[in-house]
Parts: sequence; structure tokens; C-alpha cells
Amino acid sequence: MTMTDRQSGMLNFLRFYTELHGYAPSLSEITKACDVSSKSVVHYNLKKLAEQGRITLGPKNTARTIRLVKERVQ
Repeated sequence: MTMTDRQSGMLNFLRFYTELHGYAPSLSEITKACDVSSKSVVHYNLKKLAEQGRITLGPKNTARTIRLVKERVQ
């Protein structure tokens, strides 16, 4: 499945932030860093990344539960 430019940017930010801090960013931090208009846009794109198997999302209403899925080398 292909990613949009926005999804690719969010995934790159998730990788950068998680490596730097040791935990996932909040929706507000993603919204600001990726220059997105609202948290609902972020949530939509995170859901799409999860459907593609690139991340996992924790339980609803739980902060900082985004996890990166290791990419398989082919």
C-alpha cells in the first residue's frame, strides 16, 4: 500500500521523535510538527498508517501509545 506525502512526513516525524525522546509524540505535537490543521486529520492519517501495518495504536484515549513497526528487509 502506498503512503501519501502527509503520511510519509508523519511517519518520519514519529521515527525522529521516538528516537530522540524514547516515547511517542502526542497528537498535539504531531499536529504542530507536521503543520496539519487539526488533530482529527492526524488521527485519520495515523489510522491509515496502522491499517498499512507501519505503526500500531494503543487503546483509545491513552496518551503516547503509537508504536513503530519494524520494516522488513526484502
